[in-house]
Order: sequence, then C-alpha cells, then structure tokens
Amino acid sequence: MSNISQITKKTAAVSLGLIFFLAPWVQGLYYPYQYLLFGLIGSALLVVLILAEKEFLFSGNKLFYALLAFFLVYFLSFLFIAPYKYNALLETLRYCFWLVFFYLGMMLKEEKIVKKLFLNGAFLLAAAGILSYFGLINLPGWVKDNRLYGSFQYANTQALYFLMALIISFFSPIENTKPQKFQKLFYEAIIFLAFVLTFSRGAFIVLFLLLFYFYWKKIKRKKTLLFIPVLLIFLGYYVVPHYSKLATRFITYTDALKVFVKHPLGIGPGEWTYQQFAFRSSNYYVKYLHNFFFQVGLDAGVLAVVLIFIMFFLAFKSFYREPETFAVTLVIFLHSFIDIDLLFGALGFFLMYLWGSSLKIPEVVNVKNLLKPVLIMLLIAFIGISSLLFQEDLITKKAYQAYNKGDLVKAWEMAKKGKELCRYNAENYLLQGLIRKRTGMPDAESYFKQGLKLNPDEPLLKNKK
Repeated sequence: MSNISQITKKTAAVSLGLIFFLAPWVQGLYYPYQYLLFGLIGSALLVVLILAEKEFLFSGNKLFYALLAFFLVYFLSFLFIAPYKYNALLETLRYCFWLVFFYLGMMLKEEKIVKKLFLNGAFLLAAAGILSYFGLINLPGWVKDNRLYGSFQYANTQALYFLMALIISFFSPIENTKPQKFQKLFYEAIIFLAFVLTFSRGAFIVLFLLLFYFYWKKIKRKKTLLFIPVLLIFLGYYVVPHYSKLATRFITYTDALKVFVKHPLGIGPGEWTYQQFAFRSSNYYVKYLHNFFFQVGLDAGVLAVVLIFIMFFLAFKSFYREPETFAVTLVIFLHSFIDIDLLFGALGFFLMYLWGSSLKIPEVVNVKNLLKPVLIMLLIAFIGISSLLFQEDLITKKAYQAYNKGDLVKAWEMAKKGKELCRYNAENYLLQGLIRKRTGMPDAESYFKQGLKLNPDEPLLKNKK
C-alpha cells in the first residue's frame, strides 16, 4: 500500500501525463537531446516519489528483472565493447530511462489523468496532421510523398503511435452520457483518419493482425479464417509492388546476421551508424536497421536479443487478461520486426509506463529502507550525467546549425562551449576542424585527429586524415 499523499501523487501524475502529451510534438523523442530532456524530468519525478514514499517499494516482478538485466547488458557493452564511448553512452541511457518510466508506472499505478493527457496529445497531433495534409496549415516536414509523416517526420512510427492511441481510447472507460460518447467517437475518428493518411503498410498489417487476434478470441475460430484471404489480397495489391524497398531491408538484415556470427557480443551501442561500411554488401546507409531486434543484437549482442524477447514474453503472460496493455504490447512487438519504433521515447517510455502501472499489487513488495538512499543517490548521479550530456548535445547541434548557415563565429563559440561540457564528442572535434579548415587555419588537421581517436570508425573523420 502506497504512503504517498494524494496531492503529491496527483501532481506527479499530471507531470507524467504532460510528458506523454508533449513527447510526440518533439519528433517523438528520437534525438538524444530530446529523450534526455524528457527522461531527466521523469527521473526527477521518480526521486520525488521515492522520497515521499515512507516504505520503499521494489518490484518483485520477473518483467522488471528482465528489463534490469537488459539495461545491464547494454551498459556492459558500452563499457567493454563500444569503441566510441560518447555515442554508446547516449544509446545506453535510452534504456536506463525505460527503467525510470517503468518504475514511475509502478508507483503511480493507473492514474486516469496520465492516459487522458496522452490521448489529448494524440488527438491534437492527429488534427494538426490532417489539417497539414489537406493544405489548411503549413507544418514543414509533416507531409511528404502524399503521406502524413507528422511531428515524428517518419510516417511508419507516426502510424504506430496513432494506433497505440486508438487502443488506449477504445479501452478507456467513460461515463454513459451522450457528450462523453460523442467525444470518444470524435477523438477516435480523427486519430483513425490521421492513421490512414500515413499510408503505412506495416502499421496497416499490424492493425489487421490485432483485429484477427481479438476476433479469434471472441468469436468462432472458423470465421476468423476469412481474414486470411483478405490479408493475402492486401499483400498482393499493396505490398508486393514495393518489393524493391523490401529487398533493400532484407539485404540489411542479411548483413546484420553476418555481424552476429562474427560478433555475438555485438559491436557496441550505436556503432552500426559508423561500422556499417565495413559490413554492408551493397551501397546503402541506415543509421539504425529497420528491425528493432536486429538493432539490439548489433548494439549489445545475442544475449540482449534473448532478454528483449523474454521481456515481451513476460509482458504477454502478465497482461494476458488486461486487453489494453496486451494490445499495445502486441502492436509494438509486431511492428518492431520491421521498424525501430522503440527508439522513439514517445513510444518506448509510454510502453514502460503501461507495463509498470499494470503490475498487480502482489507483484510489488516492500524491502529494507537501506535501498532507498542508495537508489536516490544513483538517480541523482544519473540525473547529473544526463543533464551534462543533454546540454552538450544540444549546444553541439546548435553549433552545426550555425555552421550550416555560414555563421562561423557563432559555430566556433558554441563548439568550444560544448567541448568544455564534455570532451568526448567526436562530432565536436569534426566541426571545429571544419571551421578551422574553412577559415584557412593550419591546425585543422589536429582537430580531425583528436576526433578520430575518439571515434575511429567515423567516415567523415577518416576522409579528413
């Protein structure tokens, strides 16, 4: 039984809900400075809740232990395998934040305001996307190739986000009044229309499979077999014509499998971005593989892949009788075979909150209060490191923006400021070298060499040798 006061709990729930309300508007928290900022806010909330809890709570659920083990494997890969420590640490912190949001869900449980704010954010995002799609407002990057890319600026993950919102809305209880029913129906209609306008083949298939699953559970199983010819028609008409794109993905998957054989412990978090040129069998470039499980294997090896599958297995087992959490977990799991949705904090953080909040009371146990100050100290240290990296990553990003605009003085000053915060970002040295070279300074080569020492696989730095 929680001892947190209702005021503290409600304030924390509103704050967490605002995180999920705003997250999709910030490109879904894809880039480090984005997920670091929102993760820092979540971490601060967790510190407040732990301090407010008289009896420290600890999850006794196997899912929590699997998640913790998954993070530790990534952390070990960062320490002992990744050659470029700065980027590997940024990738690893993403999964540390998973633990934070899981724990927030466990402590707050199912506060209605959290999901309500999540839905309101999704509805407004869908409405803005529809208006942008039909040319009524101008939102740069939201519409490309006659598809709604949305604030994520990536149509497939944007589609999955809308599908998650539809599931949350569908299972949300409402008062049995006409205004409430109309609002629910209106929200779902707008979100569904935005979902359709993404024209995401993968997300459409996932929705189809989700409906197949629930029909299989609820009605006679023979009737659900009618779904199979419909799916085959859809695949033939809508997917097969895009075989060339699928073929490219399969090439990357084949290359990844070769890496697994050669490096069963992985090549280090985020290293595929730089090392793919040594492994790829054709001329392509992808920062992340379009398969979350393959990407995890490249980052942290076979053990990390096993653990992520164990996590999903335990989630399906734990939440089998909770259709909302089960359905969200199912669609993310299926879509992760063809994309990297969980690298977006707006999806990954929310899924962890759902898992934590859906735990049953017997699965949360009290332990000795000795762990409470230890965890608080770890969280404070974690917040300090993440805050430093957030500032450095944001400053370096602004420095590159200034450089691209031709403002070399501003770019140089910001790059210097970024290096004062953290001296381990190879991109900072690359930028300083480019500025020195562009201004005719003879010491440009020394900056490139320093960057190459930090990240020996960065192709841009190799070309400057």
